Amino acid sequence: MSIQSPEPVDSATAEGILGKAGERLRDVTTAITRSPFSFLCDAFFVAFGSWTLAWHVVYFAGGSFSTAAGLGVLVVALTPLWVLFGLRHAAETPPAERRERRLQHYLLPVFILIAVVVTLGSHRPDADDEQYLAMAISLLAHPGDAVRDAPGFDASSWLSLRYAITSYEPLKAAVSYLTGLPLLSSYYLIVPGLCAVILVIVNWRLLRLLARKELIFGFVFFLVVMIAWGDVHRTHANFGFVRLFQGKACFLSLVVPAILFYYFKWLQEPRNPYH
Repeated sequence: MSIQSPEPVDSATAEGILGKAGERLRDVTTAITRSPFSFLCDAFFVAFGSWTLAWHVVYFAGGSFSTAAGLGVLVVALTPLWVLFGLRHAAETPPAERRERRLQHYLLPVFILIAVVVTLGSHRPDADDEQYLAMAISLLAHPGDAVRDAPGFDASSWLSLRYAITSYEPLKAAVSYLTGLPLLSSYYLIVPGLCAVILVIVNWRLLRLLARKELIFGFVFFLVVMIAWGDVHRTHANFGFVRLFQGKACFLSLVVPAILFYYFKWLQEPRNPYH
């Protein structure tokens, strides 16, 4: 019985594949250049959502914190590919929108800088910090043990399980574990500072979608409220810049606006993931 050798790939077919890949790369580069803040925002939520899922898998499978940290590195490495996978062909930007994007590129860095400075320079701690910080410390103290055996992560009751499956404190512990930085630096500075950047971008995108003509005035008003509203402990501003080191503040100030934005954007343009 004769064995037929595989037919060589046709040169025209290979050129076609390479041509399509080149076009795809150009589309990706154009989209990121036009909306770098949007790409950063999308990548953050994809990465954090993937990290949360990975953390839950490790926790319920009886894995260790070191295993979860390794998965976290993989998640961060794959996030850009996951975001760009859904990128559609870059359409021509109208002149009015190009002017608006130029204005955005000038103003957003200023707003981001203000938010980061306020976040790093002002904190409003409360009694919950004793538990949250202790959870991160226990992970670093027992990186090779099963997470469920670490202090603060038992599932003996519904209340304790609710705290045990949180992924925000483990994220800050993982940053320290992987980089060697002190826990207090990642806990109160690095991760909250990044969240302040995303807070500005996602709320800017939401306001741009809902109140485009009053975008600048509305966002300045939003920043003033978030900085100056020093009322009781459970007001919106007290879950903003001054408490981004707590997961519940990030949920209220980042995740809720993101859910609203992505939902309304999907209704408006179901096949366009970028703003």
